[in-house]
Amino acid sequence: MTKHFRTLIGGLRRNLFKARASTETRPKAALSNSPTGIQFLFQPSSTQQSAAIGFAFRGGIAHDPEDGPHTSLVAPRMLLESALNRTGGQISETLTDLEGTFVLNAEPEAIFGLVVGPKKSILEIIHHSREFLAMPQISERMLDDIKKLVFDQLTEHAAEPYTKAQQAFLDGLCLPHPYVRSVIPDPEMVKNITAADVVTWHSERLVKSRLIVSVVGHISEVEAGSLVDALFGRLPKGYPSRKIEGVEFKPIAPTPITVSTDTPDQAVIGIGSASVSVSQPESWLAARMLAHILAGDENARLFREVRNGTGKTYGLQYHFDFFLGASFFVLFGAIAKEDLNGTLSTIRSSIDSFVTQGPTAAEIALARTAVSALMRTVTQDHSAFARELTNLLFFGWSVDDINRADTLAAEIDLSTSRYREELISLPPLVVVAG
Repeated sequence: MTKHFRTLIGGLRRNLFKARASTETRPKAALSNSPTGIQFLFQPSSTQQSAAIGFAFRGGIAHDPEDGPHTSLVAPRMLLESALNRTGGQISETLTDLEGTFVLNAEPEAIFGLVVGPKKSILEIIHHSREFLAMPQISERMLDDIKKLVFDQLTEHAAEPYTKAQQAFLDGLCLPHPYVRSVIPDPEMVKNITAADVVTWHSERLVKSRLIVSVVGHISEVEAGSLVDALFGRLPKGYPSRKIEGVEFKPIAPTPITVSTDTPDQAVIGIGSASVSVSQPESWLAARMLAHILAGDENARLFREVRNGTGKTYGLQYHFDFFLGASFFVLFGAIAKEDLNGTLSTIRSSIDSFVTQGPTAAEIALARTAVSALMRTVTQDHSAFARELTNLLFFGWSVDDINRADTLAAEIDLSTSRYREELISLPPLVVVAG
């Protein structure tokens, strides 16, 4: 249980959530409030002479409650992202001497961003970055250029076998789910968007949504609070956006779902199931390690038994999605059509054996090492991982969860059958696009 205590720092009263003491030499994170009341995770760094601010606005596709061209589940978000990324590139050119970056990425759950640079120039970087957060200025000429680019990208993306497989997978696994809408957006929506629509959507859907921030750097907590205020102090006060509704899963289809594509010689398959939410740290870490055992690298079971054993698929990979409402374990593979049936049989047999018998001791050791090392890197004092820390906060991890993630990963007994049952909680669904 996280311990609560109050302290006065620099004349500012803040609520801190004290992390548990750790036997490792890592900074203790504090969940704090800046003078303007924005809550943020702070992790001081003893090795980096730079500061990074990761942030997430809960204003992504799944949390936009309205359809239509003016509030757009997709188009204004993409237009805004394109405009800010383009302008961000211009910032990078003008701030070459400052070695600073401003990155904004849009995902179904939220808009994620990162501001990073050396201490001596971080305020200048923030000064430029906040102009785009507070008041996006999109000219008609830039809008037309971006709309053409986005329209072409959407059209091309919608035709890809991987996209069609993912769409069919989500459609086949659950009853109406907001994330399905993000897979293949309607390109026609882009044509009707105006610059005013983008600015309106930005102010109403993005900056007023719940803001989550993490600060990592060679700075004090007071300095961290000042940086947060400098970056976000001009934004309107937010309101709690509605939470995504629960996911209702369908009975799994007994035979593969087939989606027609224009690829004459190759098919893309997706196979997976409902899985644990990232908001459950122990179960999610266990599922990540089990997914790694199945398809994480060249030592993974499916690589050994399918790709290396039969040579019939060369695109084997796994996606373990970071959704709040529900996570999905999904495997994708590219297969020659004449080898499809045999390869699918091998994959199913391999997964069935894994779920029934469990991983070997050697597989567990390799996966534990890989995931523990990853979590250790994320949760230690590296400014480059400010966004990852924000991600964990966004999905409901506590400071204690974050600080002991690698320790927890090392302690989980992966031989326990319940973790395999949580990884693939329903009989696997198979989708073939080709």
